[in-house]
Amino acid sequence: WTPLIDFMPSISIGAMEFDPTDGTHQTLLAGVGRFSSFGSAGAQRAGLYRTTDGGTSWTQITGGGTLVDKNISGVGPRGSTMVVSVNFAVPFTCGNVGIFRSTNGGASFTKLNSGVDASGIPAGVINDLEGHPNDTATLYAAVVFADTCASAANGVYKSTDTGATWTKVSDASMDAVLVSGETSNVEISIFDDGVTNVVYVAILRFGQLINGGVFRSTNGGTSWTALDVPQTNANGIPIGTNPRYKEDAGVPGGQGSIHFSIQADDVADDIVYVGG
Repeated sequence: WTPLIDFMPSISIGAMEFDPTDGTHQTLLAGVGRFSSFGSAGAQRAGLYRTTDGGTSWTQITGGGTLVDKNISGVGPRGSTMVVSVNFAVPFTCGNVGIFRSTNGGASFTKLNSGVDASGIPAGVINDLEGHPNDTATLYAAVVFADTCASAANGVYKSTDTGATWTKVSDASMDAVLVSGETSNVEISIFDDGVTNVVYVAILRFGQLINGGVFRSTNGGTSWTALDVPQTNANGIPIGTNPRYKEDAGVPGGQGSIHFSIQADDVADDIVYVGG
């Protein structure tokens, strides 16, 4: 391995994706964010880093300062259009979290908020933004605290026009565990072989998958099926993807907010992996 960004303002990375519009696979967008289990310690929240030569050189993108001091939780690079999600910011206000979009290569970013524009996605905390691997116009994001920030519905939202407009696609069973102040993480993974369009969404409440759930759609979010979740039994206590942080406390750990991942298999559309 070769270090690539030691010379940049921060090496705390919260998200990174290939730009699918680059057929040579040399363009990546990385979002800076503090996700350390040591009190979220890290360097400056410096926005985005972009490379067009496979990581040999990088350019910092702040959108004229708009993305500075924001925790980038997801990125959707699409050529000159860039869509990013933010789950925390300093100061931590509704106006500083949510979806931000650029159509000029990152020179400037616009905050999307259905309360003041026609984007359809409300202001709120967004823990993940996932782009469709083969349909460059399709993106998914999950919003919590929308009820606080915009008097709108928490939920999973989908865009089919590269983030310009969004529609809520989650169902009632998913919405029931997307609770502001309780839902600590939502992660999304997409399987696509050019024919099947399978989306997986993992929702964690109080840092645990067993308090939320894993949901699967085989039609791009039109309908959903709740899956079971992995569990173990520790002295009579059900434990899921994140173990107890104190053996003597008798309670599950809550670090799924940062120590959790989900990934759809690349070959089989009915296989998904979760880790915590």
